[in-house]
Amino acid sequence: MLEIAFLSPLTMQLDGQALKLPSRRTEALVVYLLRNPQPQAREVLGALLWDDLPQNRALGNLRVLLANLRK
Repeated sequence: MLEIAFLSPLTMQLDGQALKLPSRRTEALVVYLLRNPQPQAREVLGALLWDDLPQNRALGNLRVLLANLRK
């Protein structure tokens, strides 16, 4: 069972084992997707997390973040 506490600091446990996310942006993405469970466009997610970068760089960063999250 997945348990998440949203109050600072964000904590996540899966079957009683603590999960550590690699970055604050990863945490932000997980929280955003939990709060907005409908399908999300990658372009929107990239712009939310890296609004200061060109779209191609933001999408590349998102691709890496998602790959790391899957691990």
